Parts: sequence; C-alpha cells; structure tokens
Amino acid sequence: ISDKTICILDAWRKFYDVGVGENIEDAHGIDMLVVEPLWFRLRGGLDDLQSPNLEEAVKSYEDHPAKHKIVYCSEFAFIKLPKEFRDRIIEASSVVTTNCDYQRDCFRALGIETIRLCDPVDEEIYYSSKFSEKTLSIIAGGRISSVKNIGKIIRLFEALKDYPIETIYIGDASLWGEQDKRDLRLEREIGQVADVHHHNLSQADLASVLAPISYGVMDTIHDSCSAFNIILCMSGIRCFYGLHGAWQGRPGVGGLDTVQDFVEAINESTLTDEHIGESQKWAIDNYSKQAFLNDWTDLRKQIC
Repeated sequence: ISDKTICILDAWRKFYDVGVGENIEDAHGIDMLVVEPLWFRLRGGLDDLQSPNLEEAVKSYEDHPAKHKIVYCSEFAFIKLPKEFRDRIIEASSVVTTNCDYQRDCFRALGIETIRLCDPVDEEIYYSSKFSEKTLSIIAGGRISSVKNIGKIIRLFEALKDYPIETIYIGDASLWGEQDKRDLRLEREIGQVADVHHHNLSQADLASVLAPISYGVMDTIHDSCSAFNIILCMSGIRCFYGLHGAWQGRPGVGGLDTVQDFVEAINESTLTDEHIGESQKWAIDNYSKQAFLNDWTDLRKQIC
C-alpha cells in the first residue's frame, strides 16, 4: 500500500469502518466503494499490465451493489483507458474525483465532470512548526523517466556547479521493479551531476533530508498534481516552477522556462520565514488530512 493510501486510510478510519482489498467482489454490504483507475488496468495482474482484462474488471464494477461508487482519480490513469470503458465506468459511478484544478480542467476538456478529492500528505511527518536551519541547497525529485523533463534538471544541475549551492536528487529509474535502458542512462547522468543522489527513502528519512533544504525545482511535463511538490511545500521549501499548468497558483517562483531562467531566479532569491510559512500554509490548507476530510465531507453532501 502506498504512503498516500496509508494517509487516506488513517484519515477515514477516524470516522468510518474501512476495508481494503484487491477483489471488489469480496466487499459485501458496503455503503460506498472507492476504486482507483489503476485497479482496472492491473486487474489482470502486473504481468498483464499492457493487456489486462478490462471487460471483466469493468463488468465487476458495474455489477457491484454498493449504493455509491466513486472513481478516485489522483492521476491521469483514468483517461488512458479506452473511451468505451471510461464511459461505462462513469455511468456506473456516483462521482469521479480529481486532485487539483489543473486535473479537473483536463478531465472537463474530455467531457468528464468531477468533484475535488485531494491526495493528502501526512503533515505529522513533514510539517514542523520549528523551522530547521536551512542550508544553501536545492532539490529535485521523482521517478527518472525519458517521458518526463529530466533533461532540463540535468542541465540545470550542471549550470549550478558554478554556484555555491548543493544539488540533491531523490528518485531512480525503477518502476515496479522494471527499468528501461533509456531511463537507466538518465539515472547515471543524474548521479554524475547531482552532489547528492538518493535512490529511494522512507518517509522518515525523506523528512530528515528535506528539513534543511532551501529550494526545490519543479519542471515536469506530465504531472497532474505532484505529491512531491506538496511534500516540499509542507517541509517549508521554496519552489521554482516551469510552465506546466499544474503549478499555477502555488507558492514560490513560477513561469520559468529556460535553464538560464531557473539559474537567475535561484541566484537572486532569498529564503525568509515568510516564504517558509507561505509554503507550509498552502500545503496544510489544500493537502493535509483535514483538507482531505473537508473535500470528502463536501463530496458526501453532493452525492448522498
């Protein structure tokens, strides 16, 4: 179970009797069934990831007798399903949810109306009211993939070698134990340009690593919301953003395009308690457990 799912279950279990399972047929006598779109894709098992039995999965979902069925879309996996299956899932559902305004707008462009239900980040792990002593350091992170904008991060880290700032990357090229040769090459390049490269960290270790870091770089081409960005904000890190629509309205410095734009913005920046507080307040207000429960309460009012 992912860290996100653990956080959601922890929030829900304060008020509800919650069960988790791979086979929805085993969930009897329940009021609400919440399914992530990836479940439909993985129904055939990881070995059949490219050709799962979607018909069987969708039929099982359609036939389930739960009073309310909710498709919890925190990423874009749902719109990658063939339209005929998407339409059937929507027809069988009380509601489809999205994680942020950018994702909502993308779904709406495809004719899919949604209700917000955020992906919560555990503030008990990442938030501290006592700000750590910050170092002159900058972090980027996420799975290393050729379909992301990793090349710009590599070039940025190379450019920052001329400045007295430590560069840190968290993440590697592994996806469910599989590694693409192109991604492994990018992973090696990250290891060569970053001063520090952590492949994977536990939540506790990640929180410890993030605490003294001043700045974060967010420049991806596919994210719907980015839990990593939310974790950085929760940790009091000031972020610098590219042009992706998901970053609009987030605390930090936005609208940066070229590597030189990032270098100049970082070089001219300062980090104050006000910046730290702004980042943390935004994360708490929008992506804490309480924010999730607020969204959930609004959702229940609309569908019940």
